[in-house]
Amino acid sequence: MQKNKNTYKLYIMLAVFITVICCSALIVAFGMNFSKAVGTINSAEIISLTKSERSSNGLPALITNTKLNDAAMARAQHMIDNDYFSHIAPDGKTFSDFLTEEGYTIFHAAENLASGYSTSAELINAWMNSPSHRDNILDSRFYEIGVAVLDGKLLGADTNVIVAMYGAESDSPPALDLGKADINADRRIDIVDLSILLSKWG
Repeated sequence: MQKNKNTYKLYIMLAVFITVICCSALIVAFGMNFSKAVGTINSAEIISLTKSERSSNGLPALITNTKLNDAAMARAQHMIDNDYFSHIAPDGKTFSDFLTEEGYTIFHAAENLASGYSTSAELINAWMNSPSHRDNILDSRFYEIGVAVLDGKLLGADTNVIVAMYGAESDSPPALDLGKADINADRRIDIVDLSILLSKWG
């Protein structure tokens, strides 16, 4: 009887050991994949998907603005450096402060924030299913966009911070360089780019 109990305990211990080894292997394997997946999201894709959403809703695409890009990156870096995720920083700064610091004249402006998304499509889908984020993407008062994606540690986790800033420096769209077909600087000349050029925001 004692022998049977010992054998049974041995089988249990062996089963537990094998389970632990298998689980550890899975965590290592999938953990590596997850860390790589975070790097697949990028600003160019976010901008491209944003203009697609606007086009589907009868709105002109947003033009990439360097000052907005820099403000978005400064905001993302500020969140990581100060370990917060909010539209209002612990020191009281808001997105408008970052825009002003980059010399952007604010007529209309807004920002979308996100963290932890692994693909641009997943991010845009989430924003489009959130009323406030969707409103920013589809706001007809905005003519320009800047996006930043920054990897780092936030609130104790290795993740990414995504910042999109939308703006207009006046009630009229900015002048376009007609010699530059790729309006959104996403390395793709598409029907949206060409329609903007042909209409001159008509």
